[in-house]
Amino acid sequence: MKIHEVFSVSADVDEALLIDMDYSGLEGRTRAIVAYRESDPYSPLTPLITQWLADNNPEILPYIPPEPEPEQPISIPAVTFWERTTEAEGTAIETMLNQQPFRVRQIFMTAQSYRSDHELWPLLQSAAIGLFGEERAAELLAQP
Repeated sequence: MKIHEVFSVSADVDEALLIDMDYSGLEGRTRAIVAYRESDPYSPLTPLITQWLADNNPEILPYIPPEPEPEQPISIPAVTFWERTTEAEGTAIETMLNQQPFRVRQIFMTAQSYRSDHELWPLLQSAAIGLFGEERAAELLAQP
């Protein structure tokens, strides 16, 4: 086992060091962020990292957690949306859609899916709430 390069060392919130490094191990050469605790007798990297830290005395940076992943838009296949509706709900939606401009009707009728990041999602959401109430609208528009 060999450490080829260390890119950063930071202090984790639970008293571990997070070491971003390029190293060769049992599975070949890899770059990874390794959680290191000197008291961990089970990690095959512990002796190697302990020696590297003693030899190099690196600056230990404060731990900065990664940015959370942005929330993904809801995407409901059109067939799933319609399968969720009852006959009465489908009729109510059809009546509402027939009151919309041609372009809007065509978008809803030809869509493969309904997405929360689409310009017409607020219309679908407000129509579902207005027709069926918030609870049922949430069920109809839930991520599958």
